[in-house]
Amino acid sequence: LVDGSKKRLGERRRPVLFTHKGLSGPGAMDLSGHVDAGQHEHPDAEYTVLLDLLPDHSPEEIRSLLVEGAGQSGRPSIGALLPISLPRRLLAQVAMAAGLPPEIIKRGALPSMSKAARHEFISSLKALPVRINGTLGFDAAEVTRGGLALKHVNPRTMQVNGHEGLYVFGELLDLDGPIGGLNFQAAFATAELAGLSVPAAE
Repeated sequence: LVDGSKKRLGERRRPVLFTHKGLSGPGAMDLSGHVDAGQHEHPDAEYTVLLDLLPDHSPEEIRSLLVEGAGQSGRPSIGALLPISLPRRLLAQVAMAAGLPPEIIKRGALPSMSKAARHEFISSLKALPVRINGTLGFDAAEVTRGGLALKHVNPRTMQVNGHEGLYVFGELLDLDGPIGGLNFQAAFATAELAGLSVPAAE
């Protein structure tokens, strides 16, 4: 995820879903906090996700596959040569992001691809730009961000420093992590710790 000045704000290697409303899935949700926080301070801020569609394969590996495929009989399409299957509509978007006509992904078009065009196509496969306009807001949120800073809480009891008898836990704390159960675990663990600490403090 980068902002309008190309500054990197976050990076995740997790699944992403393409939906009718935009990007979803663990990868997108993990990065959405950066977008939400940034747009709260700067409503007109611009963000772009650069999707690596083939994270396990280097540009050199992909280039070799395409070069070898261009000389094969049967005139295979670009999609047939890639190490994993990608939807044709997605490959068409990759081509257009590279400044190429979407027809380049069709069967038989590969031999006509120039070295420069191949380079741009591979660059788009490894960093497909997707502009981010915002998030779906609080109603669709999975995790909240913000709360009482952890430095103000005794981590052994969850009691607020300087406020005897006041305990804070769960999403009242400025504590959040990646999607996948970690936030539930943090909420349950801090709640249990606070509950066990209350009678011990009386």
